[in-house]
Amino acid sequence: MAAACVAFAAMGAFVKALGLRIPYEEAVFFRSLLGLPLLAGLLVRRRVSLRPRRPSLMVLRSFYGLSAMLCTFYALQRGKLAEVTVVSLTQPILVAVLARLWLKERTAKSAALAMLVGGVGVILVAKPSAQLVSPAVLAALLATLLSALAHITVRRLSSSDSPELIVTFFSLAGVLVGGLLALPRFVRPSPLDLGLLTGAGLSATLGQILMTTAYAREEAPVVATVGSVQLAVALVLGWALWGELPDLLSWLGSALIVGSSLLLGMSRRASVDQHS
Repeated sequence: MAAACVAFAAMGAFVKALGLRIPYEEAVFFRSLLGLPLLAGLLVRRRVSLRPRRPSLMVLRSFYGLSAMLCTFYALQRGKLAEVTVVSLTQPILVAVLARLWLKERTAKSAALAMLVGGVGVILVAKPSAQLVSPAVLAALLATLLSALAHITVRRLSSSDSPELIVTFFSLAGVLVGGLLALPRFVRPSPLDLGLLTGAGLSATLGQILMTTAYAREEAPVVATVGSVQLAVALVLGWALWGELPDLLSWLGSALIVGSSLLLGMSRRASVDQHS
């Protein structure tokens, strides 16, 4: 999962580097399309059957994941890389709650405290005022909820279907839906933009495979807490490439969000150990 976080941070940097030159729907299409050769090679090498054992759940996972990706790409093109990333770090809290409701996994009593602390952190990062919260932050929040639902669905699917097949269906959905949405505003990519899109596609596909494998081998809330690694990578990339440095309130909010995730993860790990 830590390696997946590095891959996802790299994907975010590639997408942000595209700016507004390429519509986010088109970026989703190319990101999904350019990752398919890697997936095809893995499917052939490991002789994975293309028939899902739980097709309805596979479709649901693809819907959640694709909706989250559309919101994330919109946010990345319009907001700061670290800001969008730190909002996504509330996902472990949502995963813990959803895992208890849907998967019946035990959740530590500290989940309520973690939710409160993480919520305060999001407020400090978003800094709502008399004006509306920025569209990028709102999109990132919606993406986080959808992504948490996708992760929980992956946790259920991983008991019956391989990580490569799950990611392949997700990418195919991105090609189909992203392509249809991109048609009205399609822009022919320049060689530079095509290179950035290729980087986004390969890094995102690798991240999806690693993440799906992690959820197949460990409890959902425990895996989700490792997502804080992505913030560190995003901070470095945002500073090095665009000179983005969060303000004091954003640093404080980031610390609260990471702290709440770690608190939840340690409590969840203790709970898992006690019942193993």
